[in-house]
Amino acid sequence: MNLPYLISIKARGRLYVYYRRGGRRWPIKHPVTGLALKPGDAGFLGAYEALHKSFDKPPEGPQGQPVVRGSWRDMIVFYKGTPQYKRLGEQSRTAYIRYLEELAQPRDRKTGRGQNWENLPLNRLTHEALLDLQEQGQDEPARTNYMLRVVRAVLGLALKRKSRFGMSHNPAEGIEPLAKGEGYLPWPEAVRLEVMAQATPAERLAILAAYYSDQRAGDLAKMRVSDYDGEGIVVTQQKTGKVLWVPCHPLLKRELDAELRRRRDGSVAAVTLLTDDDGRSLSRWKLSRLVAGAAARAGHGQYKLHGLRKANQVALAEAEATDAEMQGFSGHATYQMTRLYRKGADQKKLAKAALVKLVRAENKAKRAKGKKNKNRS
Repeated sequence: MNLPYLISIKARGRLYVYYRRGGRRWPIKHPVTGLALKPGDAGFLGAYEALHKSFDKPPEGPQGQPVVRGSWRDMIVFYKGTPQYKRLGEQSRTAYIRYLEELAQPRDRKTGRGQNWENLPLNRLTHEALLDLQEQGQDEPARTNYMLRVVRAVLGLALKRKSRFGMSHNPAEGIEPLAKGEGYLPWPEAVRLEVMAQATPAERLAILAAYYSDQRAGDLAKMRVSDYDGEGIVVTQQKTGKVLWVPCHPLLKRELDAELRRRRDGSVAAVTLLTDDDGRSLSRWKLSRLVAGAAARAGHGQYKLHGLRKANQVALAEAEATDAEMQGFSGHATYQMTRLYRKGADQKKLAKAALVKLVRAENKAKRAKGKKNKNRS
């Protein structure tokens, strides 16, 4: 009997029949008795057909609705099964799907986000629609650029599946990114000290950890008490997959030790190093809001958590740490970012040197002028 995915195995004089698919195998069982069946048994073909059709069941959307083939939702289903998606780190996978899901949803009246593309056929998605999306997000250039980069990459994969999506081109190609300026502002030392002076204990520890560990919000939120050995913290970066040992600055060590002493009475059940003021663990988003809220209360609402990471890199560059030392501390995947901060530190050093020369020249001119006037008298 020649049926798709059907295999036969003979062992110890007995014949075993399986449905093999996706690297696994299932016995063909009677739907009522549960007994294994083989070709020729009553009910075998019906049991085989039922099992075979269960694999061909169309995928479902988040609410259990059928997925329209070739649609935006179908693209999300398709993308989650690709090697490109599976190679991404946990944080990047979450971000990619969050943006794709956001575009599938109806427009939110409060935030203006959402495009209602759930059932939109990909071959009807236009370049102009994506330009409109970019225009709507021009007040958040970094976020919008990231979203369009995600869309372009995923549409590029869907373009290769013509029988499924019927696309003739990638409509996201050729869209110039919005100008971002400098992105997140690095915290000046005076701002950081002022915010910490008014912060709650949880906020203060979060700021110290973000600045002195030089890690991203998602990695900070996942730091566990067991990751701290009294001298440093073991961090597994979600974005790069790197496992780092980050030495603790004396100020951070002192604050961590004090926090862990406070927890000895068992009043805090959280296993993470950073918590809110009620002792509850934080997601990366809640941690970001905790720090941003502390900055806003102190009158510095333009500074965000990621700016503390930038501030640390700037401080390391100004302290003349090497590119390798800066990369080892932060876990950046390439030297590109460390060299960017070093460039800023070098510019500051050159500017100071230029000012010294200017002041020296002015003083020399003043002395020469004073000497000339003295000779005249």
